[in-house]
Amino acid sequence: MLIDADHEKDIRVAIVEKNSLIDYESEKKKNDRIKGNIYLAKIIRVEPSLQAAFVDYGGNKHGFLAYNEIHPDYFKIPTADKKKLLEQELEQSKKNLIDADDDEFLDESFDENRETSLSRNETDNKGFLNKVFDFFNYKPLEDYSGTRIKKKKFKKNIEKKNKAIIYHRKYSIQEVIKSNQVILIQVVKEERGNKGAAVTTRLSLAGKYCVLMPNTNKGGGISRKIIEIKLRKKLKELVGKLNIKSGMGVIIRTAGQAMGLKEIKRDYSSLIKLWNEITSKTIKSNAPCLIHEEDNIIKRFLRDYFDASYEEALINDKKIHQKSKEIVKQFMPQSVKNIKLYKEKKPIFFSYGVERKIIEINNPIVHLRSGGYLVINQTEALVAIDINSGKFTKQRNIEDTAFKTNLEAAEEISRQIRIRDLAGLIVIDFIDMLDRNHNIRVERRLREFVKNDRARIQIGRISNFGLLELSRQRLKVIEDSRNSSKCDHCNGYGNTLSVDFIVDQILRVYYEYLSKNNKEKINIICNERIGNLIKIENNEKSNFYKKYKTKAFIKIYSDLNDQEFFISKDNEVLIKNSNKPLTSEDFKKLEKLTTIKNNIENNTKD
Repeated sequence: MLIDADHEKDIRVAIVEKNSLIDYESEKKKNDRIKGNIYLAKIIRVEPSLQAAFVDYGGNKHGFLAYNEIHPDYFKIPTADKKKLLEQELEQSKKNLIDADDDEFLDESFDENRETSLSRNETDNKGFLNKVFDFFNYKPLEDYSGTRIKKKKFKKNIEKKNKAIIYHRKYSIQEVIKSNQVILIQVVKEERGNKGAAVTTRLSLAGKYCVLMPNTNKGGGISRKIIEIKLRKKLKELVGKLNIKSGMGVIIRTAGQAMGLKEIKRDYSSLIKLWNEITSKTIKSNAPCLIHEEDNIIKRFLRDYFDASYEEALINDKKIHQKSKEIVKQFMPQSVKNIKLYKEKKPIFFSYGVERKIIEINNPIVHLRSGGYLVINQTEALVAIDINSGKFTKQRNIEDTAFKTNLEAAEEISRQIRIRDLAGLIVIDFIDMLDRNHNIRVERRLREFVKNDRARIQIGRISNFGLLELSRQRLKVIEDSRNSSKCDHCNGYGNTLSVDFIVDQILRVYYEYLSKNNKEKINIICNERIGNLIKIENNEKSNFYKKYKTKAFIKIYSDLNDQEFFISKDNEVLIKNSNKPLTSEDFKKLEKLTTIKNNIENNTKD
């Protein structure tokens, strides 16, 4: 693990394995990440049509709180009804108390699972737990090589779990919460574009070995990624010794599967202490207010990634190095010796060849060792990954070439989706293979290499068309706005229109307006290049001129590119093909420039 804290703006963390970049993330030293933060917030507006509420937590936009994410503790209903609902929730939790045979659906990243339900239509009557279980039911258990569960028993367990808490169905949102009500919320999804952050009142605090859910009656559970039955039973017994407080839930994370009671209890105690600090601060605060800030990038990486398998963590800043040692001392005192200070003059990322690999992250083409390559295209709806054999022609026949290339591609794709944090629907176009066994082996290779990915992933099967669909949970803050900007020429579409087409369309639209009333003075505002082409196209011999007996009025605006233009009348924009606004000051400036240009042209003629 390499931590670069030399830069005055950013802290960067990279994980390198066998000279290969496995994971990378950067964060501003002035952290603007809000996911995981806990706020004391105030309900601003209740929307019955959405069955949701908007809350003011102090962010740039109001947070979105789905009805299913409101804990019954906040319900403004008669005390007897609320008591009954809480008892019902507790009873349901006891029924769903998960044992070693039927907890395949419990995930250690419990807070992150809620993102799926928040993005769906909030009028859906299904409870939150139902949605979580439905989500996990999608992936067949046969995909796990170590565990087999009989289908009859499996169905029985699902039915048992799907008897979800139905208290959200008994009331409408406007009946249980009111405007100006103060609530404690946690951000589960960052603000993006025009959308505010998604928030929940069901809180979770992550430690190194376990996750504490302080207001969820979940009891004790085990991460679904731990699939060995004997190990699960052992961990279940261990959880029973934690003396979990009533009304709380704890999940053992995958990092805790090899730990003993001492380590897990220490982690659990630190989370309880943190929760007590949060409650104390909440009582003394006024909404809106930040109560608890999620850990920064260094603590997150050391907590979630760093373990005994790492040879070392190199840090090039003395203060960060000391803080990192203190962090690791809390979780793994025996590994503090592996936190080392980088003292070389050569930049730390340069020494390990990481800088060049970071640049390659944004390259849509990824070359494979064999000579094949991947093409990664991110669109609004999905991520498409195409696999090509390229120069790889060493195999005896096409089938072997396709199989070997696909195997190598599956391994590389698992690395790329993790480094780039590709999320949502991902469609992989494998090279067609005739042998079904080859398809199965490629699927297994992909599943094998995504096991170490912390994100929640669902993987389908290769279809008859050679396509494999998978979905992946986003883990990192979206970096596009910081690392890239929209192209000024194509506006992010990836293609530009030809200048001939632009000129023809401008003239067509121009004369369309002119045909309605040819006495009006309508102006074309464009850059100089397009303006000159319009003059050439709009000469006295052109069909436009012959039909309307007038030439176009052109105003040159140098700030526009070839793709941008305005058509205006009396300082009013009639039609625009630009993201730039035109103010009254801009119109005055254009009028002045046009007058100067006309005077120069007249003097030249004289």
